[in-house]
Amino acid sequence: MLCAEKHFTAAIDGYTRAVDLNPANAIYYSNRAFAHIKLENYGSAIADATKALEIDPKFVKARAERGRGAGEQIVHLAPVVS
Repeated sequence: MLCAEKHFTAAIDGYTRAVDLNPANAIYYSNRAFAHIKLENYGSAIADATKALEIDPKFVKARAERGRGAGEQIVHLAPVVS
């Protein structure tokens, strides 16, 4: 709900609490990765999506979030590298 309302910092806080309560839930990590992407925290997004995939290697959304985070990270680093 918080992501839908674009409250991404609050969403990260909520998913962090959820992870603390149930660290075996890949959905929490994947959803937190999405919120990190929206805030341009690409390293954190990649880490969360990777953790989700460690928990559930077949979780397609987590794979997509990891790819999206990595792609955005490259796009934002490209002007620095050029």
